[in-house]
Amino acid sequence: MSSLASLPRLGRLARAVPIAPFAAPRLRSLSTAVEGQRRGGNRDRQNSQQPRAGGSRGPFVPPNNLAKLLNTFATLKAEGRKPTAAAYNTLIKEAANYGTRRGSNAKPGEFSLGFEIALGAMRDAEAGGIELGTEALNELLRFSIVHPNILPSLLLEFAKRQISTVETYDTLAAHALLPGRVEELMMIIVEMLEQNMAPSKNIVRHAIRLLCEWGQSRLALDLVHRIQEVPGQPQVTSESWVQILMAAADQQDLPTVEAAWERVVNVKAYTPDEGLILSVLAVAARWGKPTLATRALAALSDIGVTKKEHHLTPLIEAFCRDGRVPDAIEAVGLIRESGITPSLMTVRPIVDVLRSAEVIDQAFYCLEDRAKDGKGVDVSVFNALIQASAKAGDLQRARATQLAAPELGVTPDAETFNLVLAACATTRHKDLAQTILGEMENAGFAPTTSTYESMIRLALCQPEYEDAFYYLEKMKADGIKPARSIYKQIGMKCVAHDDKRHTLVADEMESIGYGKVDFAAEMETKRSRQAQGRARDGHRGERGERPARQRRGEDGEQRQRPPRARESEPQPASAA
Repeated sequence: MSSLASLPRLGRLARAVPIAPFAAPRLRSLSTAVEGQRRGGNRDRQNSQQPRAGGSRGPFVPPNNLAKLLNTFATLKAEGRKPTAAAYNTLIKEAANYGTRRGSNAKPGEFSLGFEIALGAMRDAEAGGIELGTEALNELLRFSIVHPNILPSLLLEFAKRQISTVETYDTLAAHALLPGRVEELMMIIVEMLEQNMAPSKNIVRHAIRLLCEWGQSRLALDLVHRIQEVPGQPQVTSESWVQILMAAADQQDLPTVEAAWERVVNVKAYTPDEGLILSVLAVAARWGKPTLATRALAALSDIGVTKKEHHLTPLIEAFCRDGRVPDAIEAVGLIRESGITPSLMTVRPIVDVLRSAEVIDQAFYCLEDRAKDGKGVDVSVFNALIQASAKAGDLQRARATQLAAPELGVTPDAETFNLVLAACATTRHKDLAQTILGEMENAGFAPTTSTYESMIRLALCQPEYEDAFYYLEKMKADGIKPARSIYKQIGMKCVAHDDKRHTLVADEMESIGYGKVDFAAEMETKRSRQAQGRARDGHRGERGERPARQRRGEDGEQRQRPPRARESEPQPASAA
C-alpha cells in the first residue's frame, strides 16, 4: 500500500519541471494593460445593457475597481511617482479577482487579461526595486485554476525565495481538490508536513475523503498520524475516522480497521450499522482476530440486532485462523445455546483447518476432553470431523469417528450418516455404504437428497449399475426431484455401455424441465477430446517430452503447486 514516505516532495517535483519562471508574455508597461482592460470593461458594460427576453433591460453593472487602479497607476507613472508595495499588491489582488471571476477564454499558449495585468504589475515592481513579498505570489496562485500550466513556475519561484507559508500551500491544496487530483494534493500536504506545517482542517477533511474514495485507507491513516505530530494541530474529526474505517473494512486492511475502530467505536463516538459490522467481522475472520470479532459482535448488540448464524460464523473462523480450534469448538456450543442451530456452513472453518490426520486426531482428543469434563459436544462439530476425514480421503477415520458418537455423548443426525455415505461413494466402498444406509434407517432418519445422490454415484462406479435406476426411482417416489447432474451421470453411463435406456433418461430430463440432451453426441465429443489428448501425448513422446498424464501424475490429478506468498497474511493454523 502507499505511504507518505513514498510520495515525492512537491518542491523537488517543481524543480524538475523544465519551464522558465513565469513564462508569459511580458507587458511593456501597465498602460498596455489599462487599454486592454478598458476595452474589456466596455464590453462588460455593453453586455450588461443588452435587452433581456421580453424586451426588458438588465440592471447596469458598475465597472470594477481594476480599471480605476490601472488609471491610477498610469497617472503615477506619467507623473514620475513610484507606487508603493501595498498599491501593487492591491492591483494584483484586483486582477486576480477579475481573472478568476471571468475565467479564461484564451487560446492554448495564451493567458487571460487578468493574469497578464497581475504579471505585468509584478514585473513593474521588480524593475522598480520594490519587494512585494508573499502576498503577490499567493494571489498569482489563484490563477492556477484557469491556467494550470503556470503552477510549476510558481513553485519554482516559491522555492527560490523560500517564502512558502501555510496559506500558500492551502491555496495549492484547495486548487488540487477541485478536480480531485489526489496525487498532486498529497504531494502538497507532504511538502507542508516536511516543513512542520499542518494544512487547514478543511483541507485535511477533504484529503481523507478523497483518499478513502480512491481506496487508500492506509495512506489516509498515515496522513492522520503525521498531521497529529504537528504541534498545535487539532484532532482529526470523527467523521474522517469513520470514512477511514469504512474504506479499510472494504479493503480488508486489518491495521487500519483496528486503529479506526479504537478511535471512534470503542470510545462511543460513532455507532456502526449492521453492514459495517459485517465488513469488520469479515476482516477479523480473514486475519484471525477473535478479539476484533468479539468487539464487533458487542457493537451488534448495542444497535439491537439479534445475532444470527452469519454473524457468528466469522468468530469461529477467526479462532481457527488464530490456531485456537478448542475455542472455535466452544463458540459452536455457545451458538446452539443462543437458540441457533449450527449448520455445516457454520463449522466450515473448522473443516478447512483440519487438513491432515494428525490435526483431525488432535481435534478428536479435544472432543474427548470435553466429554470427560462433562461439557457437551455439539453434533455439528462432530460432523465437521467426519467431513474433514472424508475430505482427506480417509474413510476409515470418518467411520471411526462416527462409531465414537456414544462415548462422546453425541446423538448422530441425518447429516452424520450422509457424510459417511459420501465418503463411501468417493472411495467406492459399496458394502460399507449399505451398512451405513441400514444404520440410518434404524436410527429413524429418512433418506435425503444427499443420501440418494451418494448411493446413485456409488452404484454407477460398479460394473453392474442397476442399483442406480433403483435409487433414482425410489428418490422420485419419496417426492425428491433428482438433480440434473444425477440424470447426466446415469445417461453417460448408459451410453458408455451401449445401454439404450439413455434415450429414456434424456426424455425424462426434458419432461421435467432440464432441456433436451443428446448423450450419444456428448459421449462422442468426450471420446474425441480424449483421442486428441492421447495424440498430443504421442507427439510429446516423439519429441522426448513427458506425456501430460505423467506431468500431472499417474492418478490423473493435477500436481499441487506451492501456495502463492501473501505479504503479512496469516496462514491457517493447526488445532491446538
